[in-house]
Amino acid sequence: MSNVYRFTSKDEPGGELCPRCEKVTQVKLLSKKENLPVLGEPVEYAARVYKCKKCGEEFATPALEEQNFRRAYDLYRKKHNLITPRVIKAIRETYGMSQRCFGRFLGWGEITVHRYEAGAIQDIVHNETLVLLKDSPENVRKIFELNRNNLSKRERQRVEERIKGLTGGNKRKFLEAWISKEPTIDSGYKVLDPDKLENLILYLLKNLKGVFKTKLNKLLWYCDFYHFKEHGVGITGTRYQHLPYGPVPDNYDLYLWILSTEKKIEGEEIIFDDKSGEFFRALAQEDLSSFTDKEIGTIKYVVRKLGKLNAQEISARSHEEAAYKGTRQSETIPYSFAEELSI
Repeated sequence: MSNVYRFTSKDEPGGELCPRCEKVTQVKLLSKKENLPVLGEPVEYAARVYKCKKCGEEFATPALEEQNFRRAYDLYRKKHNLITPRVIKAIRETYGMSQRCFGRFLGWGEITVHRYEAGAIQDIVHNETLVLLKDSPENVRKIFELNRNNLSKRERQRVEERIKGLTGGNKRKFLEAWISKEPTIDSGYKVLDPDKLENLILYLLKNLKGVFKTKLNKLLWYCDFYHFKEHGVGITGTRYQHLPYGPVPDNYDLYLWILSTEKKIEGEEIIFDDKSGEFFRALAQEDLSSFTDKEIGTIKYVVRKLGKLNAQEISARSHEEAAYKGTRQSETIPYSFAEELSI
């Protein structure tokens, strides 16, 4: 793109380093059409640039430039129906493989998976393989049988266990055996109930006419933690992790992937001017017959209080909760923090 500058000095708060003024100045963020060649093909996208309020110079910082490149690459992927980096990572983690293990499993170079998850565009043949893996555990089994000798004994056992659990109609049993543990404060004093988690997801998606994944994860967290605050026990038995966009259920990509393969929900990657997000809709009707009246009351209360917030707003709100401030990256968030919940 034109008018892009790179700096070695760190941008300071309150403005950006203007290359013409050679100092930090107040700027205005603009959106303008740009063309970026991706694998030799020009891609038109909405680039973000700063305009110096003092001299009028337009420029992009390294961070802004990176966002612009990512935006153009996302548009290219959408046009050519390519699997996104986040989906590649979700497929890999579903089967319990590291990036190196996944590369060997597929018969690719060990660095290839890392490059794809970091944002590099995969070639058509590799994309076709990834689509097959995304669509069915049976396809994973076929590739596993071809390349099983590329894996260590321990890796083979783990992948085989995951494949077995995700095929033959044993998905719910697999979840219970793999994820559930004894009920503790980390699970809201409940054992994980995959059916309740599934129907809570379906209820939220159905009643809110679809939501972005970030918002869905926060609503699940607020439902479980608010119920614990009021009644001393959670709803689903789900454990939640502290991640950059706020609290999320452990293994949330696995739950969503299972529901997608069962055709109960559908996800769509939606690209904005400055970011992209995965939007989910319900394809099946929820069944709340196993929920108590108090649990249903909690769910409706959370939807009433927070359902109108967008993904960015509810994520920002969760960052202000004591539960988030009191834990660190990747830590499990104990339900004991529910007492200080803001709702």
